[in-house]
Amino acid sequence: AVALALAFYAGSAVNTPQNPSAVPELDTVADAAASPPVQAEITPEQIKAQKAEQARQAEALYDAKEYKKAQALALEAASGEYANADAQLLMYRLGANPAGLEAFQMPTSALPNEIAAAAQERLDMSAKVAMTWEESIEWLEKSAKQGHVKANAYLGMQYLFGSRVAPKNYTTALKHIRFAADRGSNHAQQNLGYMYQEGFGVTKDQVSSFNWYKRSADGGSTSATRHVAWSYDQGWGVAKSLTRAISYFRKAAEAGDAEAQSELGHRLISGIGTPKDYNAARYWLAKAAKQGDVIAIRNIGVMYENGYGVREDDVQAYKLFLVASDLGDRDGAYFAGNTLWGLVKHDSRFRE
Repeated sequence: AVALALAFYAGSAVNTPQNPSAVPELDTVADAAASPPVQAEITPEQIKAQKAEQARQAEALYDAKEYKKAQALALEAASGEYANADAQLLMYRLGANPAGLEAFQMPTSALPNEIAAAAQERLDMSAKVAMTWEESIEWLEKSAKQGHVKANAYLGMQYLFGSRVAPKNYTTALKHIRFAADRGSNHAQQNLGYMYQEGFGVTKDQVSSFNWYKRSADGGSTSATRHVAWSYDQGWGVAKSLTRAISYFRKAAEAGDAEAQSELGHRLISGIGTPKDYNAARYWLAKAAKQGDVIAIRNIGVMYENGYGVREDDVQAYKLFLVASDLGDRDGAYFAGNTLWGLVKHDSRFRE
């Protein structure tokens, strides 16, 4: 640039000074050539946007089960100045051990197929992500401190049910759960309903319990919908109504809730709150049984034992009662014993 400037002045018809350094314009050009370009300073808004994009990409990697890559990207977004709360929550999810993880250590052959698959996925993720339970909770607390609604809901649940790292503390649980519930978290609303139901950290209040369950159900929570059904069934905090109870059981069942499916099937067998319908009962019980609901398995056995909508078959009933019993249903063991006694008494093939 300096050379071009000199050439320009040399070829000009205008008289130029003998000393080029005395030319102001040349000084300016020379200074510009010697100084490095000044980079624009990154604003806090730009940093936040970058970290938000990193968190979004990490979430996509998590969904694709690329757990190590998700962790590396989430860690960058979750750390330092302007740390992203979504990324901090993802760090918690990457390291969190769900309640009852110990049960996942049992041979997967002892679990229903769907549960076994979920258990194996959880164990696979744990093997790929090196993070302690303590570190996981620390990330959750960081996210919650930034006002992240879902993080507060999760943290409140930790203190509500307790763990090795977060012992039960109903006062702390209530603070986080109410924060999230007031801001629309269905999960937190359901847990707040549970706290009022049991009197954990608050005065027991069935009306408040019902109202919070109802808010959660209206927001789409299937398990809260089942709680609303039981409230109408038993008259907990609301006028008793078997018709409304069945309506909410059906709504939760249609949304995939196994307990609601099982209970609806039982009501269709017994005719409690709804006309008997054995075909519909078997349909809902089968759906619940596929999800591992032991009461549904036992009740299918009852249908075979009594010939409710199926051919009476005590052997098939006995087998189903045994399955329910093996999965922890005490009534299943009782039913299996009674059925076996009947088989021994009336069928010589079973006496040996």
